Amino acid sequence: MNQFKSRTLYIFITLIVALFIISFLSAIYSGVSVFRAAVWSLLDMLDVSYPSIIPYSLGIANPFILIGDISGALAFALMAVMLAGWFFDFIHHVNIKEKRAISKIKRMHGHTIIAPFNKFAEALMEDMDSAGLNYVVLTDDERDARYLYERSKLVLIGTIGSIELLKAANIDNAGNIILCSDDDTRNSLIAVTVKSLNSKIHVITRAEKEEDLPKLIRSGAHRVVLPEVTAGVDMGEKLKDIIRSA
Repeated sequence: MNQFKSRTLYIFITLIVALFIISFLSAIYSGVSVFRAAVWSLLDMLDVSYPSIIPYSLGIANPFILIGDISGALAFALMAVMLAGWFFDFIHHVNIKEKRAISKIKRMHGHTIIAPFNKFAEALMEDMDSAGLNYVVLTDDERDARYLYERSKLVLIGTIGSIELLKAANIDNAGNIILCSDDDTRNSLIAVTVKSLNSKIHVITRAEKEEDLPKLIRSGAHRVVLPEVTAGVDMGEKLKDIIRSA
């Protein structure tokens, strides 16, 4: 299947390059300078009209310009098909990986849920990987999901804090959840939802402001970490110890 896709991509690229060359040479033969011919051919492939490069009247009178226009239109159609194929292939690829992730997550017990994915979460994940701890990452960004899929991480896409996404992350059997948002109010609301679904889960949350500590604790957080107070490496070690002792 991959070999077929590679051959198809090679054929499409070859045809697009060939059509560009035909369009370029057609413009040259019509008496246009090399620079104008190159720019016109490129814009024509992108379906962009720019009459000041080659006047419309010249296109009507010169058959070479007509050939170039046809070549550009065909190249544009091929590029549109190729880009659409890449898009649908990516969506299909993501859906398959998400289904596999959900299947694996359903069998997990005592795992940690990390939400949402960001630089704070990524630093924490490195420490958890080195300690051999199981975790699931939640994100609402498809680019982040693709980044994590490429690194073979268990990740789910959806609205962070929604009951549906937390259920998909097997919240009932999770041992811990780490809330990594830099928005204390958001972390507080997610903590309330989490505790309503699993009263025994250990909630660890990040806090941006020290004055928000009481609010986060009232929301159900067992531990609150202030990144400005705790250094990155020490923070990772501290969180690992918290998870192990939970």
